[in-house]
Amino acid sequence: MIILILLLALILRLWNLNQSLWLDEAAQAIESSQTVFVIWGYMQADFHPPLFNLLLHFWLSLGTGEAIMRALPLLFGLGSIVMTYFLAKELFNKKIALLTALLLSLNPFHIYYSQELRSYIVDSFLAVLSTYFLWKSLHKSKMWWVVFCLSLAVFFYTSYFAAFLLIAFGLFLIFQKEYRPAIKNFL
Repeated sequence: MIILILLLALILRLWNLNQSLWLDEAAQAIESSQTVFVIWGYMQADFHPPLFNLLLHFWLSLGTGEAIMRALPLLFGLGSIVMTYFLAKELFNKKIALLTALLLSLNPFHIYYSQELRSYIVDSFLAVLSTYFLWKSLHKSKMWWVVFCLSLAVFFYTSYFAAFLLIAFGLFLIFQKEYRPAIKNFL
């Protein structure tokens, strides 16, 4: 069933994928087409962390058409649906996980940002991924804490909003008595 939901999500996100780039997207494509050293130089003055620019830089080796460039965020959009499914399955059950994935796949904002050549959908993916790994860390072996930390570090290299998620995670652990012992691992 999740495969059908992902197929629906893909079809909805492929619609108008090759539309012309708007100003910020075009600037993103131009910056990312430079060498890695030039991109790093741009990032010194940019208010976005460099990971998406670097990912797009290597993705551009596949082509520079609008649809090809936008396929990168599209993949992260599909990935966020998959991770939302797995997170909801961990928290609730398979039925709720399928419904959650379906609702996210139909969400107009999610569709829009899955088609935009910016890092916002990558932020969404990494937020869900980090949340999933935190949950696994709280209920499985200590190895998951390492994976959680790595996912959060990658998120910080994509968006500074990761700091707000980190604060939310900390508050969750503080206010949920059953998880307070995990604060030491979290820190």
